[in-house]
Amino acid sequence: MVKAVHHVGMSTADLERCIHFYRDLIGMELLSESQTEGEATYDALLGLQNVKARSAMLGIGSMRLELWEFEHPAGKSLQPMLPVNIPRITHLCFEVEDIQSDYQRLKEAGVRFHCPPQSFGGAEAVYGRDPEDNIFELVQWSGKP
Repeated sequence: MVKAVHHVGMSTADLERCIHFYRDLIGMELLSESQTEGEATYDALLGLQNVKARSAMLGIGSMRLELWEFEHPAGKSLQPMLPVNIPRITHLCFEVEDIQSDYQRLKEAGVRFHCPPQSFGGAEAVYGRDPEDNIFELVQWSGKP
């Protein structure tokens, strides 16, 4: 059976922009970068043909985030600002120690948020958007999660 979640993968139109966001603004560590072109194993794994792509793996704690930028075949952009009620993986959540200061720091860096942090009894949380409009959540627990 499954032991743990190792990583979450996301496609991006601009790998460097997403690395900057998750490394420099969120605080993840860039663990590795790689590229593939014309490798049958990647074509089979990804269910695509003639893949030419770059990827990066970032980490924080035990969580890993794999970013992919596909040169070929190029993906189609989704509707911007998809709401959270559309069936799919809706967001990544990052636990923080000081949500107010992290919210302010990210907002000053140009990150878009749905609203200021909200209180939910045992936690404060806020949803924001990464450069690809993926939703991320910041949560600060006041009790045990």
